Amino acid sequence: MAEFRAAAESKQDWGDRFEQLMQAYFRTDPYYQDLFSNLWLWWEYPQRDNSGDIDTDLVTKERISGEFWAIQCKFYRHPRGWPTPL
Repeated sequence: MAEFRAAAESKQDWGDRFEQLMQAYFRTDPYYQDLFSNLWLWWEYPQRDNSGDIDTDLVTKERISGEFWAIQCKFYRHPRGWPTPL
């Protein structure tokens, strides 16, 4: 991740790259590959109707139910002293 972050030219570029990484993950992980029929970056989502930034990074459509999911991608370090998940 350090190399990935170092390649980013700005905080915005880092966020965009991270969202694209998460999109690739959801598209290639076998569980999510089966769960979702569609997966868009927010800016690619055809039904966003020119909405601006609403803190949604990805939109997915569940394959079986047809329900839509809004996903917010976050990548940050916990401050020192915070418990680390096992």
